Amino acid sequence: MKYKTIQGREITGDVINRYTRIMSVAGDDGRNYVCWLVGDPAPLKTHSIMPTRPDTFKGIEQIKCRVIKPNGERRTFQSIGAAENHYRTDRSTVSRNCDSEKPMVRGRLKGYKFERLS
Repeated sequence: MKYKTIQGREITGDVINRYTRIMSVAGDDGRNYVCWLVGDPAPLKTHSIMPTRPDTFKGIEQIKCRVIKPNGERRTFQSIGAAENHYRTDRSTVSRNCDSEKPMVRGRLKGYKFERLS
């Protein structure tokens, strides 16, 4: 089949991979080319362990989290993920410290205490 490369050349060959807006084509001359997508794109393949459908988590309620700073100031977040994003840390760090009764002893958030509210 004939395809049009990103640079505008016309080539003949077979499609190797289809992406969202472009595709890889193995040309008859032995070289691989990046071409504009022809037709409907194939669904994106994911190798994620987590499900990608948004309605999967519909029935799960979020766990509220309270953060107590070393100076005693308290801040409540609607979810552990919101606290994670605000303090730019891992979800596992927040979750692990929610389960602990003690404040963090090292790192950037030393002295901060996380509590699970619901």
